[in-house]
Amino acid sequence: MTMAVAYARVSTDSDDQLNSLGNQLSFFNEYFIEQNYEKSDCGVLCRKNGDSEVLQGVFADEGISGKNLRKRQAFKQMMKEAKAGKFDLIVTKSVSRFGRNVEDTAKAVKDLKELGVGVFFLDLKINSLDNSKEFMINLFAALAQEESNNRSYITQFGVRKAQRQGKWTTGTPPYGYNIKEGFLAINEVESEVIKRIYHQYYHEGFGTGRICRMLNKDAIPTKKGRQWSQKQLSTMLDNSIYTGIQTTHTKQTIDINRQLQKLIPKEEQIVHKFEHLKIIEPEFFQLVQIERRKRKEMFGKVSFVEMKTVNDDGEIETTHKRQLHRSKTRYSTVHLFSNLLYCNHCGTGLKRKKRKTYVRKDGSSKELGYEWCCAINDMYGKTRCAYRSAIPEMAMMNFIKEKIEFEKKNHLKFETLLDSYISLYYHEENIPERLQHLEKQMAEKNEEIQTNLRLVSKGILSDDQFHTFNVEVKEQLQSLKKEHDRLNYLDVEIEQIKLRHQAFMRALIQIDTEELTNNILRRLISRIEIVTLTASEKNIRVLWNYMDVPFSQLLKDIFLKPFGGSSANIPEGYDTNTMDEKMKTEFNQALKMIAGERL
Repeated sequence: MTMAVAYARVSTDSDDQLNSLGNQLSFFNEYFIEQNYEKSDCGVLCRKNGDSEVLQGVFADEGISGKNLRKRQAFKQMMKEAKAGKFDLIVTKSVSRFGRNVEDTAKAVKDLKELGVGVFFLDLKINSLDNSKEFMINLFAALAQEESNNRSYITQFGVRKAQRQGKWTTGTPPYGYNIKEGFLAINEVESEVIKRIYHQYYHEGFGTGRICRMLNKDAIPTKKGRQWSQKQLSTMLDNSIYTGIQTTHTKQTIDINRQLQKLIPKEEQIVHKFEHLKIIEPEFFQLVQIERRKRKEMFGKVSFVEMKTVNDDGEIETTHKRQLHRSKTRYSTVHLFSNLLYCNHCGTGLKRKKRKTYVRKDGSSKELGYEWCCAINDMYGKTRCAYRSAIPEMAMMNFIKEKIEFEKKNHLKFETLLDSYISLYYHEENIPERLQHLEKQMAEKNEEIQTNLRLVSKGILSDDQFHTFNVEVKEQLQSLKKEHDRLNYLDVEIEQIKLRHQAFMRALIQIDTEELTNNILRRLISRIEIVTLTASEKNIRVLWNYMDVPFSQLLKDIFLKPFGGSSANIPEGYDTNTMDEKMKTEFNQALKMIAGERL
């Protein structure tokens, strides 16, 4: 007697009586009796919410699409039981009930056939063990897949229409908003939390972890009534919806059965600028993004390594494991100079240490306070960095106060130097032609990768040789892409520099040097580099927050510009009287500051 089970996908919709669990169980019971099949004692019902229930002779997935196997737990259990020899035949209503993905359906049927287990499709009245029917099964599986894709296309068409009208179509609204008649509307209570998060992150210098802890401590729930996470907070800090820019149609499903999506180019995305949705001012949002990038660079770089594993079904799955390459420093606001002081010789951040106590002859001691020194030199000695670059904390504090007060009194020079800074470091010529040339080079590198792949497939290149060539070509491709992006978004970068400059000027004019904190200093200074000249003499290079070079370097480059950027081109005995007044002033400033500021 044939040992049989049934497979069904059942509906959770109370109106769908035809596909209800009760109806299908009754149908298969009657069918097994008619055909004189013995019902196997294995079977399970797996619900969408993760619950399961033991059934006899029936495997059923409730409320789960047939477009792929990933979430069809009952189907996967049925395949395991088939391998264990629990039954000889699977009965199912139709190919579309069995699966809507051609690849999954064909593979499952083939695997079962190798086990000697047939699948009987009631709509076609054919058994998969009949080799002559394989084409028909695959044909109907393809039709089921196409029907699923067509439904998806029709649904997406309606969604696009709603998105062009400005409606919110992606389910739960972002934190800070409610949905009213299909459109986003500000949630006044949540919007105040958004403002608090942005303020604490930028103005108070808090990290996402600290902000999460504070929100949870204050019993402020998320949109779903849960506790806050750093990932959720990071997403909110990066979401331009808070500036009133609503962006939809960023991805599009191209094959719903295989869960394939494509990213939509920016120019094809649906963008609405809604003033009534603005919670954060755009300029402030951009400053937060600049701060986000700085902190990410400080934290380290993330890369992904491809890994291959074998799943429970013996299939090879490719996954990508995230690897973090930590930088030499970590973001911190604990001390006044945290993440601001760096050793110029090795690039490592300086660490805060208590200075050795001075012990008098009578046994009493004198506290000498703290100093900042190169972390690498302090940990490994001169083998890793030959310079200790030690600075007494009080001396550094007095220097930076005097420096800020001096620049505050002479703040107008920053206004005049902004144009020179942009002209020197961000002026580019023939950008369209250079972009075209870079695109050609990138296309050649991509073709080189494809050529190497073909050589591997033909056995001309070994896997090791391919890997070696590929790593080199990908590095070159990455370098070309980086330069292409830089030129392509140069205007955007210049606008960000101007925005940073405006924020810098506001902070400089308003600063009170008697009330300095780490976060206040960060509004003005991005980096302070310590150059050791002698044991008792240090050169201090201050990088202001909107520049990427020290002020002294900027003046030097302005002065050297007429000489092709090199001091070697300055004529011997050059007479500064030939300069105009502006150039003469800049020249004298440069001569004074090129040597740097010393402590």
